[in-house]
Amino acid sequence: MKSKLVNDVKIGYIFGDLKVISEPEIYKKKYAVNCLCSCGKEKLISIYSLLDGMTTSCGCRRLKVVTKHGLSTTTSYRSWLDMHYRCYNKDNNAYYNYGERGIEVCERWSEPDGFGFLNFLNDMGMKPDDSYTLDRIDVNGNYEPSNCRWATNLTQARNK
Repeated sequence: MKSKLVNDVKIGYIFGDLKVISEPEIYKKKYAVNCLCSCGKEKLISIYSLLDGMTTSCGCRRLKVVTKHGLSTTTSYRSWLDMHYRCYNKDNNAYYNYGERGIEVCERWSEPDGFGFLNFLNDMGMKPDDSYTLDRIDVNGNYEPSNCRWATNLTQARNK
């Protein structure tokens, strides 16, 4: 049975730098479409990633911003990515504790083209060291500046 969202993505539709060039097909148990990026690269992309705004290019735009500041290999960047994966990637093992419960990442930290990461860094600062992880103060609240901090495992264990 086709998801209702599949009908929201048609050939010719544009999402950021991506133009849909194929009908939806099932790929890895999810609907995806071939898209042509403004840089000329074709890529198969989940329709859910297009519709929620998480994917707006083949990766070239994010790569330009992230590699420009040289922080794509930092643990702070990894924490930012993992935060999104927990909330929006149904294939992530932690999704049922986050996205499935309705936990979301604020719009400011989800802006496309790498700016979401830069906003995250501006609000949170760099991860102090490897003993810290991203913690939500209210465990039922969203990932947003007023509800997040860098915390040790001990602090997180007490925050239940």
